[in-house]
Amino acid sequence: MREGSKVLPALVAAAAVVGVGLVAVSAAGVPIGMRPPVEADLRHEYRSLDEVAAASTDVALVETSGSRTVPEHDGAVEAVYTRATVVSSDGGPLAAGDVVSIRQERGRYVNLAPVLREGARYLVYLRPFERAHGVPTEDHTVAGGQAVWLVRDGAGVRTTRESPLPRRVVVAGPDGELGVAS
Repeated sequence: MREGSKVLPALVAAAAVVGVGLVAVSAAGVPIGMRPPVEADLRHEYRSLDEVAAASTDVALVETSGSRTVPEHDGAVEAVYTRATVVSSDGGPLAAGDVVSIRQERGRYVNLAPVLREGARYLVYLRPFERAHGVPTEDHTVAGGQAVWLVRDGAGVRTTRESPLPRRVVVAGPDGELGVAS
């Protein structure tokens, strides 16, 4: 037997030994003890405030007041429902003083806006959350998962790391009406 011909059987044997390991998986097919797979893509890549506004039912300045985390899809998705009070809106169905629940996913998509922090003000582009296609719930979701700006002193900074949406916005409006410019 030639020297090189001993290497291949050794590699096959090593691969066989490594491949014998058993891994327990959850009902969702996620290996136990491992994090669910992440997806790097944006759900929809909006390129302007007008484009994301067209995909939203409401543009609102909200103040958050608490959240709850709910495992969904056999634990494969961690959904966070944040309670928020509308400070001002663009004239959509939501009005100043309304309290909404904003659903966001955590841990699955790496480029979604981070979960809203309690006690902060955000500019959010919202639409009704649908559990099944065409079946809305009482909750809202962030348009494309990315249209969120943390607002301080009338200026907003986009919370999504990678997005063609403006990094900074100006938020203004008298008497509960909202105006946004980039």
